[in-house]
Amino acid sequence: MLALHSDATMSVTLGYIPMSDALPADLGLERFRDYLCLLARVHLHPRHHRRLDPSDVVQQTLLDAYEKQAQFRGRTASELAQWLRQILIHNISDAVRALATAKRDLAREQSLEAT
Repeated sequence: MLALHSDATMSVTLGYIPMSDALPADLGLERFRDYLCLLARVHLHPRHHRRLDPSDVVQQTLLDAYEKQAQFRGRTASELAQWLRQILIHNISDAVRALATAKRDLAREQSLEAT
């Protein structure tokens, strides 16, 4: 199960990001890359690390956030971090689901009668 970190954990992790500063027009998404990489490594089960690189999930998260930045309604870096974390958790879930789907590829199935 994927759990979200508490705000206390987030503020310690994001200590270098000014939480009270107004956000730039482009949201300054790149400054959250290290934070998202840390979360991705924590949330991905070790068995998935061989087939799923946390940095790939983070890259997809930043791309999704960039494309959907008009939907962000927050005003602070803390609210932006929470929004990015939600997108990351969704992307991790999708990536893990895709790995499971690949294992169930119909082309790999064989009839029990044929064996």
